Amino acid sequence: MFLLAIVLAFSLQFLSSVADPENQLGFKCTNVSNSQNYGCLVKGNVLRFFVIGDIGGEEYTVEDEQQQCTVEGHVTVADCVKNNCPTVVKHRPTEAQKAVAKAMHSLATSGKTALNFLLNVGDNFYEKGVTNDDVKERFEENFTKVYHQDSLKVPWYTIAGNDDWKSTDGIKPQIDYPTDQWTFPAQNYVVNYEFGESPDKRKTAARFIMIDTTVLCGSGATVFGKMKKKEKKEDTQKYAKMIEDAKTHFKWLRKELREAKRRGVHFLFLAGHHPLHILDDLPGARLYPCARRVMALMRFFQVQAYFAGHEHNLKHADLSSSKHQIRTQYIVSGAGSRMENAINKDRFPVEYLEKGYMKFLYPKNVGKRPTNDDETSEAREGVALDGGAFVGVEIDAEKMVGKLNFYAAGMFYKENGEKVPIDKWHKFEQKIKLMPREIDKDENDNICNEFLEFVDADEMKDDEHFKKDDKEQIQAKLGKYFCKNMKENEKNEQNHPKEINYKFNWTTVDNVQFYAEKTMGEMREKFGITYKKLAESFLSDDLTDLGINGKSKSKFYRTEDKMFLLKQIPKAEETEIIDKLENYFDHMMEMGDKSLTSKIFLVFRVEIENTPTLFLLMENVFKNDKDLQNFDVKDVFSHQTKLVRNVGKMNPKKVDQ
Repeated sequence: MFLLAIVLAFSLQFLSSVADPENQLGFKCTNVSNSQNYGCLVKGNVLRFFVIGDIGGEEYTVEDEQQQCTVEGHVTVADCVKNNCPTVVKHRPTEAQKAVAKAMHSLATSGKTALNFLLNVGDNFYEKGVTNDDVKERFEENFTKVYHQDSLKVPWYTIAGNDDWKSTDGIKPQIDYPTDQWTFPAQNYVVNYEFGESPDKRKTAARFIMIDTTVLCGSGATVFGKMKKKEKKEDTQKYAKMIEDAKTHFKWLRKELREAKRRGVHFLFLAGHHPLHILDDLPGARLYPCARRVMALMRFFQVQAYFAGHEHNLKHADLSSSKHQIRTQYIVSGAGSRMENAINKDRFPVEYLEKGYMKFLYPKNVGKRPTNDDETSEAREGVALDGGAFVGVEIDAEKMVGKLNFYAAGMFYKENGEKVPIDKWHKFEQKIKLMPREIDKDENDNICNEFLEFVDADEMKDDEHFKKDDKEQIQAKLGKYFCKNMKENEKNEQNHPKEINYKFNWTTVDNVQFYAEKTMGEMREKFGITYKKLAESFLSDDLTDLGINGKSKSKFYRTEDKMFLLKQIPKAEETEIIDKLENYFDHMMEMGDKSLTSKIFLVFRVEIENTPTLFLLMENVFKNDKDLQNFDVKDVFSHQTKLVRNVGKMNPKKVDQ
């Protein structure tokens, strides 16, 4: 009984520490709470928000005078410190952080329109995030007390930065902490808002996709590369897990962007921690391994702006005139608690300056300050803790335009190194206009446009880390084939009499060998299987690897909509399959849907690990997993079922699902 009481007490203590997301002001506006959520409705024609990053405060150390130094010969605290005597690490907000909070409050209350929310783009607690033990204290000191003004008591849509991930408890304490302002419902999520009315009488829709670039890109630009070069087994496994997590995140991002297109969102934004505007491997470039992949997505789905932090300054990059021809505006707002020089030879290449891609950079010279005994590592040339900055955005539904402005607070840094105190805030003359997405273009797009312009784009070719696996290579090759034929069919829509000439031979198209290509096309046509239907099934999402099943040890892949299967044919069975295909074709053309035989729509051969491998593209008869299990005559589920004798019937029942 006593033990039970202890368990119950512990459980209640644990439950009380878990956040109730519904208490978070902005939770109802995210699709974490409702995947069908079309947005929080804002009264009026203007949506107003700030973008701030790197609000993590600072660490400082003090000597622990209460702890006796045990090393022989140490007679004073100072003597002990010289010999690595233990010190206490504490945390506090910086003067820059408090100045930014004051400036945001002043600006939020000065306009005609109230502030709706903030985007908080990571590195929320320096230097190593928060743990379950110190989360309450750190939140109170570094967030609640700093951003206490009523005007700032709005949703703070938050994501993690690389420093947040350094916590021994990861980012979970930040997600679980129960505060109303702090809205951090998941590692990555989507925020939806609707407001005003557009010219076509629709509500104007704005969608913010919050991504975790530490997962997507690595905690630094070279992390993936360094991990790949390590030879220990645990490092190899860790690298593989990192890449798999990145691919999963990337898949989610693409799905959410496609959903934005489907909904006809007017204004679409991405927010991540790391700046991704460097797209070229040039001297001095901080090129993240995911940057080009994210760029290709943003270009295709017409993302208006990408907001980031990490670099403690303000930046605006416009790459529309570069070879990448992307209209997305790259904005860096990472000066929530400190400033560092925006021009750094290790942060972006000189070529980006010379070609005019960098439209705004601040500050260019913060000078340097003397170091004290209790100074942090930030006390070095090019970093200052007395000035900060943030970004303000307003989207007008009536005019259908977004305006973005840069603001400095606390201290203004001149290019000559001189510093001038700022009373409220300093607004820069630099203005950025954000035009709405071309929704008409969305309506004309199909899955093949997305595939050819994004999946098959130069930026998506195999690189050092994101190489296509077997199923991705098959998917890409089939996608190219389906889309090419779909376009050709659209050009030849007139019903000309066609000459039927069945041939059972091999032909090669774009490095893929097809058997009886035109002949199998006749059978697809008989059953209403168009290239468009195949393209939509194979390209809308990743193929599901069903593993090796059945007596023949064949490997199976399934389309996400469960319409089609790919069956890999063992080498020993290839000749038999090919020899019987002509008789099979005659039977199916005669019997049609009356036949109980599985429908084969395509026979092709591709190279898998340098070995030509035969595949059949087949109809998935059992689209429901339950039906597949009930009719499991080939023991596909034998490894995860047990047979139970019941009234003379054999009923498979799943054990491990």
